[in-house]
Amino acid sequence: QPFRQRAYEICVNPACPTNREPDVVVGECAACVAAGRHGDLVAHKSERTGKRFIRCTNYEECGTSYPLPQRGELHATGEVCPECGAPIVEVVTQRGPWRICVNMDCPGRKKKEDAKAARGTKRSGAKKTTAKKSAAKKTTAKKSATRKSTAKKAPAKKTTTMAAPSGRRGTFLSLEGIDGCGKSTQAALLADRLEAAGHEVVRLREPGGTAISEKIRTILLDPENGAMADECELLLYEASRAQLVREVIAPALARGAVVVCDRYLDSTYAYQAGGRGLDAALVVRCNELGSCGVLPDRTLVLDLNCEDALARATVGGADRLEQEGMRFQERVRAAYLRLAKAEPARVRVVDASGSVEDVAACVDAALGDVVPCGCGDAGAAHE
Repeated sequence: QPFRQRAYEICVNPACPTNREPDVVVGECAACVAAGRHGDLVAHKSERTGKRFIRCTNYEECGTSYPLPQRGELHATGEVCPECGAPIVEVVTQRGPWRICVNMDCPGRKKKEDAKAARGTKRSGAKKTTAKKSAAKKTTAKKSATRKSTAKKAPAKKTTTMAAPSGRRGTFLSLEGIDGCGKSTQAALLADRLEAAGHEVVRLREPGGTAISEKIRTILLDPENGAMADECELLLYEASRAQLVREVIAPALARGAVVVCDRYLDSTYAYQAGGRGLDAALVVRCNELGSCGVLPDRTLVLDLNCEDALARATVGGADRLEQEGMRFQERVRAAYLRLAKAEPARVRVVDASGSVEDVAACVDAALGDVVPCGCGDAGAAHE
């Protein structure tokens, strides 16, 4: 495979330990943008040294490069540091996820380090002062009362600081499932409940969501395009998604909105890898490109048996994918369930066989740790 003007060989088995970590696009290069050219910041692991770092694709021209933590799973957030303009990445370790600015010289980092050092110096000075004056009972009593009062106020101050973190991003939710499972109905009802709870909600569907993406959707779903090659179909989905992320999703998350998307990259995995039988590792790599590194905070897979789902989906006529038949839908459903088992933290399965109201309650329960929505009126019609 070509990589930065040279070639390398890899094992096609994605589970093979010889495979290197995939590159992750974490944002645009500020230096390149200022110079009027395009450059992506890519997280890469060196095959020679094993070290991880971020480097601009136009490194020879702008020289932008940042080191990265050497442990943990790396995710792009789509955010930039308000202090220096460098990208902010999320690193998931055994202790949980945490976010950092990749610029080691960031003024924000220096402020935090100085504040931490100042707190340590203050504690050390307080201990010495207390030791010198321990002989005076009245003074000791007053200081003890002061320490108790300070101890009571300290947690409240800490909570206030954590409640409004700088540069907080929005929440990305996606709903998945086979055709006819009721996902579009639940996506619309979920968006209504979130808006009623006071959130700014951006409602999207895939493929579609922008003028360019909607034109691609028309091509993909047109029953007359039955001769479309599987690889062509895959790349059209990724092209539609890339436009949607750059034009709508990333800006919405940056301003703190809740994005509710009816299908996203997991549909491509389920339909193209599971349904069409394309190589799963190839589809995953294409998804990384098409999503621009932006993943949902929570994905809900609405699970329903294929007979009932296909009967619902084809009531008003079948599109090109719905015409593939029962066995195709069974392979897609199996791929969704494998995905949920492989990524239990992000992907949750919701039983879609109940009433609209029951499924809406299950949707709210599956999102309770991500965003509060409150189950209101669930409506009366399935997708």
